[in-house]
Amino acid sequence: MERIASGIVWNLGKGSKTEEIAMTKNVKIDPIPHGMHTVTPQLTCAGAAGAIDFYKKAFGAVETARLPDDEGKIMHASIRIGDSDVMLVDEDRE
Repeated sequence: MERIASGIVWNLGKGSKTEEIAMTKNVKIDPIPHGMHTVTPQLTCAGAAGAIDFYKKAFGAVETARLPDDEGKIMHASIRIGDSDVMLVDEDRE
């Protein structure tokens, strides 16, 4: 099970040492990362870079992250429109 505490992802297995530490230190675990909403969409696109450019022009989106692979395809990207985040990834045809 994954839980998030203070922006850190903790992999908690039942009875794990990590779970024990989190419980003994009374760590408040927030399932929604700071600055995110309850639901964050992820779009799989044929041409995510073009989609990002379009969202910048059409909606004033701000690019907050981009992780391309060796061929330039986007493995992960994130944009912010207003107060909401949208994640994008290039489709994988394999």
